[in-house]
Amino acid sequence: MNPPSILVPNFSSLAPMIRGTDRITTQLAFMKLGLLKYLDMPPLPFKTKTLDLFLVWHRRENNDPAH
Repeated sequence: MNPPSILVPNFSSLAPMIRGTDRITTQLAFMKLGLLKYLDMPPLPFKTKTLDLFLVWHRRENNDPAH
């Protein structure tokens, strides 16, 4: 039996949805620097593999400060 789960359209939906509840999420550690900064972040009770994260955008966006 799979545990109950909720799918959200983007990361910004997570904190408001789970804050103040007994729900949990597993996320990348750097999410604690922004969108999830108001949530507690204990370490996982098991080992996980390292995840390589790559950012990719079109060449025309190279000088865009948003990137």
